[in-house]
Amino acid sequence: MGNRSTAIAFLAFFSLVLGTSAVAGEDTTRKQSVEIQYHRDLEEGVALLRKKEYARALGRFKDARKLNAEGPQAYYWMALTFSELKNYGPAVDNAEKATILDEKMADAWLLWGQSLLYMHEWEAAKEKLEKAHRMAPDNPLVAFNIGRCYYHGFNNETMALRFFKAALETKPKTDIPNHRQIKQDARLYAGTCYLAKNIPLAAKRSFEAILAENRTHAEAHFRLGLVHRTTQDFAEAVKSLQTAIHHNPKHYEAHLHLGHIYLQDLPNPNLAYAHLNKFYKIAPKEHPWRARIYRYYDKKREEAAEKRRHEEKTAKSRKHSSAARSEESRSRTDRRRPRVENPPPPPPID
Repeated sequence: MGNRSTAIAFLAFFSLVLGTSAVAGEDTTRKQSVEIQYHRDLEEGVALLRKKEYARALGRFKDARKLNAEGPQAYYWMALTFSELKNYGPAVDNAEKATILDEKMADAWLLWGQSLLYMHEWEAAKEKLEKAHRMAPDNPLVAFNIGRCYYHGFNNETMALRFFKAALETKPKTDIPNHRQIKQDARLYAGTCYLAKNIPLAAKRSFEAILAENRTHAEAHFRLGLVHRTTQDFAEAVKSLQTAIHHNPKHYEAHLHLGHIYLQDLPNPNLAYAHLNKFYKIAPKEHPWRARIYRYYDKKREEAAEKRRHEEKTAKSRKHSSAARSEESRSRTDRRRPRVENPPPPPPID
């Protein structure tokens, strides 16, 4: 009897172990399946993002998030998609969530700081970007964005130039998307900082380095035109600014500077008016120079109208004086001329 009870107890325990093992095996299989689907959704979302199919990409990333709410990758890719859509509020929220789930995710800190930069929250942006820089000092995009933060947010060309040079000198350990474009943009900003610090030769070298790789870079031609104007080489300035407009007909700043050159440096009122009028038509309404140009030409129009009124008044006065002199002259002539009596009527005919 005791042996039978022991055997039954053993069988019951063995069955329990088998059942538990089966359940554990099913659970492991389910987790593996979920993990596989999670990564599949991420891969499909990234492929859609590269095709700029943003709505579908977001859908895939949200599916991945539902499968694994603790996975930082889904939040990061959602943040990047929102950033591409220039919807920086949700980009900030998702990037922050990614850093909470993985505080060592340098790309998420970079994206968080970059989104804050576009929202002009300079201090917060600098803080996040500097944290990304400490984690990934070999990433030129991080240094470039810190430079932009100092340039636009703090008007500090010295610190900005330091980070733009770092972006140019950094050699990433892994492939960085758009690395060539990042270097061109860093050169453009570096040249602009040199120009602001009144170092035109260094600025010229920066812009010419860009044009050596890309002759159609309108902004580099424009900035080179500013260098030539600074050094009073106005003919070369005109050539560079015209080239900028050739490659980008909507470059309103190039029209503005050409207008100034033709007003002040190489006086040509007709060309000045043509370029300033073009600037006025295509520049953003909030651009401060639109109002100045309007007032300038409004004053010119009023002066021209006043000149016409004065000329008309003068011409009318001269005409009246001339008519009066003619009348007086005729009157004097009539007084001097002998009076002629009417001849008598002819005699009647018989």
